[in-house]
Amino acid sequence: MMKITFLVVLLLLPILSFAESEEAVMPKTGTLAATTNVPVGQATQDGPAGGNSLDEATVNPLTASVSRVADGEYEYKVFNNSEDQYTVSLDLIAKDADGRTVRRGASSASLSAGKSVTRTMRVPSNTANVSIEMRNWKKRSRVVSNEEILAEIEKKKEEIRALEATLTTTDTLPTTPTTEVQ
Repeated sequence: MMKITFLVVLLLLPILSFAESEEAVMPKTGTLAATTNVPVGQATQDGPAGGNSLDEATVNPLTASVSRVADGEYEYKVFNNSEDQYTVSLDLIAKDADGRTVRRGASSASLSAGKSVTRTMRVPSNTANVSIEMRNWKKRSRVVSNEEILAEIEKKKEEIRALEATLTTTDTLPTTPTTEVQ
């Protein structure tokens, strides 16, 4: 009976953890992206909220980029790097060469898993730097479909069948027949 219970726990534990997603480790506020046209000796822009990582395992769920596309116009893009849906509120800040704010705007976006949104921002011609500041974000839980759960159950059953097939003849499972993996 002990081995059967253990087998059921081994089968269900990954399924239950599959249905729950980990909480994002990302600050609620901070700079997502900024241009860096800053004269020597002046203050620089803050770095990306939560740090800057190219490692897929530690990349922030939300990232952004900003670039000048024409005089008085900047384009910014916000990326959702996760499998969950996020909504994000942004402050768009344009500063002149002396660091004074010359335009401030707000924006928000709802991003599905793996999607991005691109928008433009009109700014005064004396704009030297633009930053995209995250004001707040909210994770929308990913709904796991019945088909995904059933597929995960089948995958785990195959893993159990493979493990059962590796048992030696001296090992037996009480009341559980060994099934060959097909």
